Amino acid sequence: MVDGDGGEPVLMELELVEPNLFLPLSPDAPQAAAAAFLTAATA
Repeated sequence: MVDGDGGEPVLMELELVEPNLFLPLSPDAPQAAAAAFLTAATA
């Protein structure tokens, strides 16, 4: 949190998803994640 232009608190960053993608939990997870990232990046 930082002060906004009017002195009000402003949120700079909110982490909505755990950065650990738990890829080791499923053998297909790395490929599925890569495919999802590519789909989102090219949409």
